Amino acid sequence: LAELVLALQSDHFEVRPGRLYNVPVLQMACLGELASCNGNNETNPYMVTSLPPVGYPWDQDPPLAFMLRRDEAVVLVGRTPPPMAYFSWRSFVFSRYLPHEGVRRNIFNSLGDPNNMLTMKTQGGPGGDPFDRAYVLVAAADQGVLDRVLAAVGVAGYPGSIVNVDSMSPNLARLGLEASNDAFILLQRLTAPQPGFEGAVRDYIADPPGAGLRLTPNPAVDPAHYRPLPVEKLRPRGTG
Repeated sequence: LAELVLALQSDHFEVRPGRLYNVPVLQMACLGELASCNGNNETNPYMVTSLPPVGYPWDQDPPLAFMLRRDEAVVLVGRTPPPMAYFSWRSFVFSRYLPHEGVRRNIFNSLGDPNNMLTMKTQGGPGGDPFDRAYVLVAAADQGVLDRVLAAVGVAGYPGSIVNVDSMSPNLARLGLEASNDAFILLQRLTAPQPGFEGAVRDYIADPPGAGLRLTPNPAVDPAHYRPLPVEKLRPRGTG
């Protein structure tokens, strides 16, 4: 991880660590901190990657959602959960400002298919054991920025066989740091530990084995050089 941070800084990225934590959805809704439970499955834990705002210190509590400049990226480096029925990572548009209403509303729309235990590239290899394996996940909106981050990941020694991409295409997402832009959430879902691994999953949730990094290029990318990532082609439902 230290080598990755050094490689990113050498390419003029400001690297700011985030926090990975379990969201107590029901508790937050009961306290009025969330407008609703958003269809939450209470028996299934949800982990989020909380990122520090650009140019601002952390609040006392880590933010649930974040805004992202079009030339920024997020990198997760860690290990997948212990054996369970299902796990996945995916970015969502958490809330959007609606000009015709003059308000911001939670819409919680996925930006594509999840990287899950059947599709995610991990140290276990294609079709291998996906549990408790090393992975890298890069969430980005711009092809040029993505290429720079992937190059740094390679310099740091991570094999391409464990590197995954989460496309936050500008064709779907309103990127930027202004009040009119979208707020995002990078969500990890966990479902049903396999028998005998309940304790290991509790430990994984309490102390996630990984790191989340917010990457901000300095200087910023000239908008004339933006290369937007396309909308991901969705997998046909029922194919796995």
